[in-house]
Amino acid sequence: MHDPGSEAPQTGIYWCSVCKLPVQFKAGEVLPKCKNLCGRGKWEFIKATAAEK
Repeated sequence: MHDPGSEAPQTGIYWCSVCKLPVQFKAGEVLPKCKNLCGRGKWEFIKATAAEK
């Protein structure tokens, strides 16, 4: 899992570890805080997008 403020290690779909909100990020993009304001939420990588497979 990746903290908000760190860079996404790969392009794909991540979700918040607290509320499971799915969001797509590109590799190197800074991961924001969850839009649902989940204070302890971290980003968990779920799957690569079609371009990354």
